[in-house]
Amino acid sequence: LFGAWVQKTTGHRVVVENLSQHDNLTAARMAHELPKDPLQTDAIESADVVLLDIGFNDTPWNSLDDACDGDHGFFDGNANASWTALLGPCLQIELRRYHANLDKILTEIDSLRAGRPTAVRLTTQYSDFGGPPGNICCPPIATKVAAKVKVAFNEVECQVASAHNDGCVDLLHPFNGSNGTTWPGDLIGPDGTHPSAAGHQKIAERLEASGVAPLS
Repeated sequence: LFGAWVQKTTGHRVVVENLSQHDNLTAARMAHELPKDPLQTDAIESADVVLLDIGFNDTPWNSLDDACDGDHGFFDGNANASWTALLGPCLQIELRRYHANLDKILTEIDSLRAGRPTAVRLTTQYSDFGGPPGNICCPPIATKVAAKVKVAFNEVECQVASAHNDGCVDLLHPFNGSNGTTWPGDLIGPDGTHPSAAGHQKIAERLEASGVAPLS
């Protein structure tokens, strides 16, 4: 969707290459794998526009090696104390790790582009907590904590993006409202996590609003 917009807006032919991975990819893994994967490095070397969406699986409830709950994918859905613990010291450890790994990824992208003008856009995280009426996944505290954790991760993401002169595109508020706790509704697909067609359209609109600077 964004590629079509870029082509229409700039008048240049655009070839889109989607290298997203549906394998619980984390920033830590990407920082390690990116320099060793010719498919990705070749694509970045020739890309005037680079879109990066990473970090969703680095949050404590998705990560399997974080400082908050180790190799447990989720906290006990009935234990409020477990969720509030995510806002404690362990979160700061994870934010520092995310910062370091994201910096490695963007440094590698900078190196591959070798100083050529490149529109790099990072999309931030939205929240898939809350759910429609009747959702029994998690206690109400989980939605509130998740929003705060997402805000913290997104702040780090935008800090690192700014340090590399890249664009940071907010998805939390378009998907989850002003406080980050509203269920995305039809922007989320049937699996309750990934964007629907309407969600992808919303993301494309946010990317379009960011433009393609520094490209002409």
